[in-house]
Amino acid sequence: MYYTRSHVMTTALEKLKQKYTDQIKKMESELERLRSKLSVVEEVDADERSLDLNLGSTKYAGKGMTEAVFMAVHELGKAGATAGQVRRHILANGFQSASQNIAVSVGTTLKRLAEKGKINGDLIDGKRIYKPS
Repeated sequence: MYYTRSHVMTTALEKLKQKYTDQIKKMESELERLRSKLSVVEEVDADERSLDLNLGSTKYAGKGMTEAVFMAVHELGKAGATAGQVRRHILANGFQSASQNIAVSVGTTLKRLAEKGKINGDLIDGKRIYKPS
């Protein structure tokens, strides 16, 4: 079978277009993943900036992470709270964390408490809201 130069060129161009299309899809996927990470960082940064420490309160001083988080969810009530709100609440009330990243520690603790059925964790408007069970 004999292919014309035009046919060979068209096939090569189609392969090249497909290669670039695949690369674009891969990069768009990576870009979306990075945007998601940036969103989390920006949320944590905003939470940190708005943190208003109440240095007079020592309600959670000396408490462990699990106990402080559990108590905070119950104190914040049936309306529920995000992980960031729980973190701000325990810090504002004297909790001292040994963790280098308290945001991750609070999130992990909330997830574990919800998995054990000690609190509820519902996804509402794209945010995980934790409530007393």
